[in-house]
Amino acid sequence: MTYETIFKGIMYVLYIYLGFIALCLILYLPRLIGWFAPLRKQKHLEKMDHFRIAVLVPARNESSVVGGLLDDLDEQTYPKEFFDVHVIVKDPNDKTLAIAKGHNAITHIVEDQKRKSDALNSCIQDIFKKNSKDYYDAYLIMDADCWMDKKCLEEINNGFASGRHVKLKKLKNLRGMKSGVSYNILLTHFA
Repeated sequence: MTYETIFKGIMYVLYIYLGFIALCLILYLPRLIGWFAPLRKQKHLEKMDHFRIAVLVPARNESSVVGGLLDDLDEQTYPKEFFDVHVIVKDPNDKTLAIAKGHNAITHIVEDQKRKSDALNSCIQDIFKKNSKDYYDAYLIMDADCWMDKKCLEEINNGFASGRHVKLKKLKNLRGMKSGVSYNILLTHFA
């Protein structure tokens, strides 16, 4: 073995090592960019288009917490004529009905519901029977124990009108529940 052969072997190993490092950097580059992206000021989306939004609140036996959410919905900066609140309960004697009617929410009683999806399906079918399928542009599903910032619907509309789609949003749950975070907004658009 000559020094030239040893040197070539070391160079091959070095080239492979440098190639591996370059590949790692290329694959890791999007993550590096993601770390520094929040330092840039983001453009605030504002759209004058107003979409009709149905806010669906399945609230079986939620009379102790639903009032807070309905208060938050009453205080929205989004124009009231562009959204309706639909509260879904199981029992016609549920105290939640009186609270919802006090906030001018549309109420739905679904006595045969076994789970939340049954209540939501029945409510949406009810809406489709009373209105055309394109009466609402979006459906926002919220748990009764959530809270909303007063600009929440406006910001969802801005994002939605600009072509972005809000699929899932993380909300802090401050209405007495044990979990600190609740995933409770689902915005769906029917094209």
